[in-house]
Amino acid sequence: MFPVRIARFSGYKLDMSIINELHSDSHVLALIKSLVYYCQLTQSCCIAEGVDSIEKFNLLKALGVNSFQGYLFSRQLTVNSYMGFSRVLIYKHYRRNAYSDDSGQ
Repeated sequence: MFPVRIARFSGYKLDMSIINELHSDSHVLALIKSLVYYCQLTQSCCIAEGVDSIEKFNLLKALGVNSFQGYLFSRQLTVNSYMGFSRVLIYKHYRRNAYSDDSGQ
């Protein structure tokens, strides 16, 4: 039996080994398109691991990938570094939203 039919996941990760072949293998492109489409149909998240260039990011985003990991965004973090990094992101998010007007006026 096909394993995806048995287990339901909220997201699926495209391994770095797949992402690294993105520009050189047409089968990889077909695989990514298929997974993105499946994720859209099942309201699942599609995560690309190993995104290390703006070119890869732009292509994957254009294909419909909606979450990314890789050196383009950050090097690996220790737990303490991650905690500080996430605090900064949360602060920036709330600060930006505090000045937005949702009333439409």
